[in-house]
Amino acid sequence: MGAGMRFIFVVLFLVGSSSGIFFKEKTFNRIDMSAGLSHNSALCLREDHEGFLWIGTRDGLNKFDGEKFEIFKHQFFDSTSLINNHINCLFETKEKELWIGTANGLCVYSSQTNGPWKMATRLTQLKTTALTIKKRLWD
Repeated sequence: MGAGMRFIFVVLFLVGSSSGIFFKEKTFNRIDMSAGLSHNSALCLREDHEGFLWIGTRDGLNKFDGEKFEIFKHQFFDSTSLINNHINCLFETKEKELWIGTANGLCVYSSQTNGPWKMATRLTQLKTTALTIKKRLWD
């Protein structure tokens, strides 16, 4: 490539990149408790197979559809609720189960149930801080 062609290429690249032709601008909106989040400390994020954004916080699990939140929390007399409100990690399996690592154990929600997501499994005595693709747990 000659010097003239390189110069034209550089000029086109600079003009295109500064005008947004080559790169799209990304915008980010702040999501906090005033927008409906259960707590301002987001500890983990996961987008599921349906496009919902799951946000684990120090005070519950939040399901965000792009406009509003659905909040899941531990309910003392409900065995189908979260084991604990402190959510450390999230993982979705190929079976479309959402694994939720909490301060008191692992919870598994299945989207295959009728109606809202119901608690499928609760493993207690396991403080989960990370989940891997091969379903390994980090304590």
